[in-house]
Amino acid sequence: MGIKRLTEKSSTAVLAGTGIVTAIAGLTTLAMVLIGMPPAADPTPRAAADPTIITADWKQSPATGVLTDALNNPPSGWSKQGDLQQLVTAPLPYSCPQPGLAPSVSLARTYTSGSSRFQVVTLAYTAGIGAEAMNRQGANAYICAGPETGLSLWGVDGPGSDAKQAVTTRGGVRASVLSFRRGDVITYVTGSPNDPLQNLAKAFDDNLTRRLGPVCANPESTVADAARSPWSAGGYKPYTEDATVAIADVPLPSTEPTTAPTGPAPSPPATPAPSPAATLERVSLPAPDLVDHTAAPMSRPAFPVAPAMPAPVTEPEPPAAPAPKATLGTTVQVAANDTTGPGCGWAFTGMKPLAFDDEAAAKTRTALLAETKARLESDAKAWQASVLAYWRSYATYKDQAKAYNAYAARVDEVNKAWTVIADSWDRYDQAVRDRDRKVAQRADFIARQDTARKDYEAKMAQCAAVPAPSPSASPTPSPTPVPTPSPTPSPSPSATPSPSPSVPPGCPPERPAILDQQAPDVPSEPAKPAPPGQG
Repeated sequence: MGIKRLTEKSSTAVLAGTGIVTAIAGLTTLAMVLIGMPPAADPTPRAAADPTIITADWKQSPATGVLTDALNNPPSGWSKQGDLQQLVTAPLPYSCPQPGLAPSVSLARTYTSGSSRFQVVTLAYTAGIGAEAMNRQGANAYICAGPETGLSLWGVDGPGSDAKQAVTTRGGVRASVLSFRRGDVITYVTGSPNDPLQNLAKAFDDNLTRRLGPVCANPESTVADAARSPWSAGGYKPYTEDATVAIADVPLPSTEPTTAPTGPAPSPPATPAPSPAATLERVSLPAPDLVDHTAAPMSRPAFPVAPAMPAPVTEPEPPAAPAPKATLGTTVQVAANDTTGPGCGWAFTGMKPLAFDDEAAAKTRTALLAETKARLESDAKAWQASVLAYWRSYATYKDQAKAYNAYAARVDEVNKAWTVIADSWDRYDQAVRDRDRKVAQRADFIARQDTARKDYEAKMAQCAAVPAPSPSASPTPSPTPVPTPSPTPSPSPSATPSPSPSVPPGCPPERPAILDQQAPDVPSEPAKPAPPGQG
């Protein structure tokens, strides 16, 4: 008698298949009896087959074990209310189905802590999908809540990754949900908006994280990691690893002439050609800039100058230098067996690693590494050629820079000579301006002096036209009267003096001081600078 052991998946398939076959057989027999036909009998008896005992090996996934343990053994100070709930959905506003992103395990339990009564819902997804599921839930939260539900949603600082808090209002009832993620496990702590949900979530996260550590490959996974799963909504990208490709060190190219082929020696030329080593300088990469400074020739002024400014010379640009060394290695991505899986890993929810063809992958890897090495070697040869080209270009640039530096030096000399000439003309122009100013000052003085003289002479004439004053007349005394018996006679009137003419004010006039001053001197005209080469 043979004994076969089936895994959980194979046992499920066998038991389900057996049940279906048995049900079909039973229905067929019942139909035949109802229509009056006896069941068909086996025309030839067969020997009984050896009985086979099949045992099913049922194994609980690490996700189920961890979530069950975390919910059944809550943090200190929490009291369990009711039994552990299975096959639960995420709370509003995350309760809408997400096509292709259904959880593998979903458990929930209600607790009390202090005056708070709340529920913790945990959803475990297949490898790497937890980050995608939470990302989509957050993006669709307002749509999922619907027009009848008021929703406020914002990010919070932990715990875990992608933590958010939502407050919903529906039919006058307000509820709050704090959600966070560890790897492929999403946890929702739901309660009243007045409950300290973030503190409660932090306590449960500590409780959960201790249990996830041994069984979750990457509790800090991201949405990008989900691409390693064929069930990723963002598209599958097979898992790859870094492979390093390197080649031997590549020296700088040689400037020595190549060896001539074996054969009769050619006749020597009349003038021996210089070898590359004699004409090509092995400069550093990059070599220094050889232009001392940019020439700045002065604009030609209106006055004569000498010497003449040299003809313009274009400033040369140094050639672009190649890399100091050839690239000797690089890293390429090669397909690899993803034995662990993204997020919490394949084994977390009972999945098997993806099938991987090691032989085909090895062939692809070998071809890719060989192709990459050939490209590095080709690039190294191109680098050597670019170094030689750079040295040739730099030799040309060196000659150009030498010529340009000579031009710039000559420009500096001419600029200096022109500056001396310009200074002499500046001094001449200043002297002309000074003389013109003094000429104007002299003319102004003479005009003011002439005006003052005319005013003075007019006042003198006015004063001279007034006559000199005459002496005043004395009164004539009356004769002594002879006494007579007649009454005393009245005295005779005295004579009145005639008035003398008055002197006008300001006479004689005061002589203006300017009439006794000398007009300012005017210097002679300045001499123009001598033409260049004559002074």
